[in-house]
Amino acid sequence: MNEMKKITFYIMLAFATVITSCVSLDEEVKSQISSENFYKTESDASAAVTAIYSKLTHNYTSVAYGLNNSGFPFFNRTPEITYGCAGDDYVTGPSAPDPDFRANCGFYTNSSNAKVLELWRQTWEIINNANIAIYRIPKIAGDTATLNNYVREAKFLRALGYFYAVRLWGRVPLLTTPTESLSDNLTPAQADTSAIYTQIVSDFTAATALPNKRNTYHVTKGAAHAFLLKVALTRRNWSEVVRQYNIISGLGLYSLSANYKDIFDPSKKDKEEHIFDAYFLADNTTGGLGNTNLMAKDNPPPYGYIKNGVKVNVKGGENPTCNVTIRQFFKPNDQRTAVTFIDSVKASSTATSYILSAHYNKWNPITWTPSLTSFQNSGVNIPIIRYAEVVLSYVEAQNELNNKTEAVTVFNNFRLKRSVSGKPLPQIASTVDKDNFRDSIFQERRIDFASECSVRWFDLVRKNGSGSYLIYKAIPQLIDPVLGNPTDYWCKTKAANFALSLAKTPEKFLLWPIPLTELQANPNLVQNPGFE
Repeated sequence: MNEMKKITFYIMLAFATVITSCVSLDEEVKSQISSENFYKTESDASAAVTAIYSKLTHNYTSVAYGLNNSGFPFFNRTPEITYGCAGDDYVTGPSAPDPDFRANCGFYTNSSNAKVLELWRQTWEIINNANIAIYRIPKIAGDTATLNNYVREAKFLRALGYFYAVRLWGRVPLLTTPTESLSDNLTPAQADTSAIYTQIVSDFTAATALPNKRNTYHVTKGAAHAFLLKVALTRRNWSEVVRQYNIISGLGLYSLSANYKDIFDPSKKDKEEHIFDAYFLADNTTGGLGNTNLMAKDNPPPYGYIKNGVKVNVKGGENPTCNVTIRQFFKPNDQRTAVTFIDSVKASSTATSYILSAHYNKWNPITWTPSLTSFQNSGVNIPIIRYAEVVLSYVEAQNELNNKTEAVTVFNNFRLKRSVSGKPLPQIASTVDKDNFRDSIFQERRIDFASECSVRWFDLVRKNGSGSYLIYKAIPQLIDPVLGNPTDYWCKTKAANFALSLAKTPEKFLLWPIPLTELQANPNLVQNPGFE
């Protein structure tokens, strides 16, 4: 077995065993608890499924790969520094020290990008862990109903991994059996996206047999139906979106939150708008169980700020933060404004006075728990899907089906729910044009899900009709109309790089590059258009 194949095996194995010793890739494994002798009891099954959930929120294996620490997992900061910052909600200053991070934000990503490699590996860890659980749990002697539900949860999580994989990379290998040894197929070919979606729908459908009751981070029937709706939306199956919406609404479990702030309050988890979240526990450390998706409030704006009419700190901060152009879409009578943004921040960590500069605020626990001392480790859950997305997806589907009256009614009720009490947001007229209404729906999604990375990028690239044209419209308009258009603005660089890439390969950035190391290890993988 050559060395490259061994490395590939370790990459795909990733968390194939529930407990394993920490080793580097060139060390011999001395001891481990294998799949064969671990899956013996219901407790083992529970632990195995919990280990898959943990991959959504924590990244304990990346250190062994020489990559980032536990603060960059699948639903925490990894989206923010990959596809999240590539959209029009996030930007980063050119002073950011990590070239791979700058490349993702600035649209000059290539197949050697370490951040994209980490995202790829995390995705396959989730899928392979799920495959092992699905294969091993039915062999356990125990309560059949309990064990079947563990398998259904694992199928949901496998479908979740594949749903992100197919939208990020398109054609990927379709593996439904575990990769546990060097004798397994380590060089699988890519499958057609239609086959991948068939498997995704099958797995999410299996999970609809789960109980209705919310149980912290565990999947429910409602979550399975919500993702079937999201798959249908992605594939423009409008009638299926409507059908799934009716099923979800009929469960009687979900509604829009009366107070938008409550959605991100760590003391109010699993409430009416929550369907499926990435779960976090604050423990006042910087590498523990908390949400590290936060950038300090004193981080400078990414491309400077205006003070007394003078542009200051033109290179900006190192971290991703909001593209300030989004702030103009939020109105004073919108509940989401004060929750989404902090408008006054310090220019530096040592500054004593504040300046006007919008920063995202959703993941800031200090708003609700002043005793929490560590800003970068909070107990705020990250919504993976919430009822607001279900409602706005239904509105979009009804608009595409030419059921405009129903679509406008539900949309206007949605905006009333998000209004400050007694100060309703403007309503859409019943005479609205279908295409203009489509744009209004996408804009409403952008406002409601601002800084929730699992929504905006995929909205930008959804194809056909209400789809990929958005990415061509949105990205070049990143320039801040207030600060002007100087040559050193990072946003201008970002927009220019995007335009240059599209001129060469129009479909580029609708998919992300398959990492170079994976291409070298697996000759059956074919790179996506426009990437080297």
